[in-house]
Amino acid sequence: MTYKACFPTGEEDEVDIVSLESYLISDPHSSFLYKVKDSSLRGIGIFKNDLVIVDKKKSPSTGDIILVRIEDEGTLKIFKKQRSVIILGSSHPDYPNLYLQQEEFHILGIVTTIIRKV
Repeated sequence: MTYKACFPTGEEDEVDIVSLESYLISDPHSSFLYKVKDSSLRGIGIFKNDLVIVDKKKSPSTGDIILVRIEDEGTLKIFKKQRSVIILGSSHPDYPNLYLQQEEFHILGIVTTIIRKV
């Protein structure tokens, strides 16, 4: 059996077209793209130079991947909270977990989507 890769001519069955924005972004007004700058989360499939969609209105829960600013530098971490201490985790042994107080960093948003070119 052979299939052609082409644009619909109108003779085929109707095609459902999905907008990438509506599929990937739940709230376009509070979302933005961030280019991953390190390999600290490669153990969970997020690699340097991937793009992630970040929602700045969502509040983090334990296990969420967050974009955080520490000392004027952005990085992705896995959010964990234990009592008054926040643990910003990685999934790579070269990047140790960070144990911080809330005033030592700023959460920029929650990662909702990972985008990678192949």
